[in-house]
Amino acid sequence: MSGMSRSVQCIVVNETEFELVGTLSGGKLNWDLLHGSFDGGIDAPPCPIAAGARAEFTTSTAGLFTGTEGWVVYELKGQGLIVQVSWNEPFIGSNSYTLGVNKLASATRELEPVPVSFTDRNGKPISFAEAEKADDVIATYTVRLKPLVAEQATPPAPPPIERGPADAVTPNKETSVFDDLPAWARKLSEPRKKLLASLAHIIPQSTGGGAADYDQGGKMVKSAWWTGEGRGTSCTGYNPKVMQAFYQGGTDPYPDKWAFNAGGAAAWEDKEGKKYPKVDPHPKWKGVEKHPPPEMPGPGDTYILFIDYQVGDLPAGIRHVGNIVYAPETPDATDDCWVTADGGQRKKGVHCQLVPRLGIFGPAKQRVPMPNTLHFRGGAEALNAPATTAADDKAFEQWQEAEAKKAKDWEGKSGTPPITKSPRTKNLPHLIGWVPTDDLTGFDPSYSKDDFKDVVQRIEKVRAYWLQHKK
Repeated sequence: MSGMSRSVQCIVVNETEFELVGTLSGGKLNWDLLHGSFDGGIDAPPCPIAAGARAEFTTSTAGLFTGTEGWVVYELKGQGLIVQVSWNEPFIGSNSYTLGVNKLASATRELEPVPVSFTDRNGKPISFAEAEKADDVIATYTVRLKPLVAEQATPPAPPPIERGPADAVTPNKETSVFDDLPAWARKLSEPRKKLLASLAHIIPQSTGGGAADYDQGGKMVKSAWWTGEGRGTSCTGYNPKVMQAFYQGGTDPYPDKWAFNAGGAAAWEDKEGKKYPKVDPHPKWKGVEKHPPPEMPGPGDTYILFIDYQVGDLPAGIRHVGNIVYAPETPDATDDCWVTADGGQRKKGVHCQLVPRLGIFGPAKQRVPMPNTLHFRGGAEALNAPATTAADDKAFEQWQEAEAKKAKDWEGKSGTPPITKSPRTKNLPHLIGWVPTDDLTGFDPSYSKDDFKDVVQRIEKVRAYWLQHKK
């Protein structure tokens, strides 16, 4: 690179028979321009992109010694397939361009992996190695479905194996044992089913007695993990215990990475001058900075929440670690809730139990500044967050207008404008990342099917309770 300016013309080619639409509520587009500005008088990437059509937009340097970087996320309408178009042309360093793909549980087809192609500003094709070093690039991102494969005839069944009374089995027992469970539970991978089964004899649990909240059922366990009547449990003590149960019979290669350190931490120094070294995250950690919405954790995943602002005596910082046990198809749905399994719940944190939570999108100021990430209302971690009201809705509209004006006033300046609180997510903890259960290794794959069914049925009770009592 030799010039002072950078520009990327992104061409999104939709070679499918379906529209490319936004992924947020109401079909809104999820995107961010981290550096640079849009050319041609537009203020956002194009959306929707019709079936068989193409759309393009260009971003360029906005300020001295800066490049241009951003991303935009589209969904193939009604297909459960997500694509993320991203680009980064820094002032110093190599360029990068990616077309990321995420497949939701509802997807029945797959996208064909098509490499991003490049030309220079004159339309001459260039290689990826040349694009990495160029000041101005035209990048083409092609969205293409894999062709449908005709169903093959089912091969004839093998002859039955003669069995004695000792090893007789019930025909199709393995495929029918979960028939009475909801579809979301039946579709879970085996590792995720095992994680949920591991919770059956752990929650609900309490150091202070009393019934579990949210009509979740299950026998209350008198906790032996913490001592002292009424003494609180903790999320950082609870989550490692869950993972110990998950890895029982196997070997956890990272047994000390299940508390706040699952997400790692930068080196820091406290008020007294004591220095703390950098902590590497769990090797399977997915941080939101590299896995932004719509990519989300699923049932069985360890998740971590962060709060941007001090609440009472609690400073800003990591607030919670726990397990996702149910994820709604739409993360910020208002007619469904997330369900998590958490320690440190209720007053004084005396309970480990299932917890219903409402997902709300809003900006995050720390630890990863993002214009739109998932916040959670519900649980002990959000007790100080007031309920959303009609006045909040009006304030949110005013906040959106102010943010748009601030962004416009910021044009021509380097960096990004400062992030302010959203009235809908004030004092709410937000997701900073998760460890996917499907990526774990070393565990014994066997688990109790009855325990899995028991936990799923209790999750369904919590969902029903939330729906009945939601405001």
